[in-house]
Amino acid sequence: MKKEPSVFQIHEMAKKILPIYVKLPEKITHREGREGGYLTIKNSETDEIEAIFKIGNINNGKHAKYLEFSQEKANRLFNRNQGDYYETNSYQSRCEEKNQYGGAVFVKHLSKYILSFSGLPEMGDEAYMLALLAAINDKPRTSAKDIDAYVFGPRSVSTGRNLSKILMGKVLRSIKK
Repeated sequence: MKKEPSVFQIHEMAKKILPIYVKLPEKITHREGREGGYLTIKNSETDEIEAIFKIGNINNGKHAKYLEFSQEKANRLFNRNQGDYYETNSYQSRCEEKNQYGGAVFVKHLSKYILSFSGLPEMGDEAYMLALLAAINDKPRTSAKDIDAYVFGPRSVSTGRNLSKILMGKVLRSIKK
């Protein structure tokens, strides 16, 4: 990646991607009418949350919950990436008993930012952030392949992998880079 995008450029791209996700069939997304949430952008080098944006419509009255979860996912992923240990997504450390879910992603050679979203179903949050991570890079098609390899690995059977691939494919076609 040549130049890191600004948080505002990330926000603009996120606003373009959400409608693509929302238009995917319900049988793939399981979104149950959910159409928005909160995006947290955290700097992995400084431990600072640089921005939080509400994106889309939150039509179920869960604003506070989604805002809290979006920040928690980003903070947890940051804390789990200290020293030599490296995780690419918050799903790897999910714990339902503690209300800790997937939906934050970080691939350090693609971006200094941890991207986190809460408001869609858990796999949707993650797929949305993976598509966003690919889209904000100078070479999104290469980034999408890197993301698939780093996040899911060669033997992954994650249910989120198919949703992520479908969404990334649609996003890449829409931005035509």
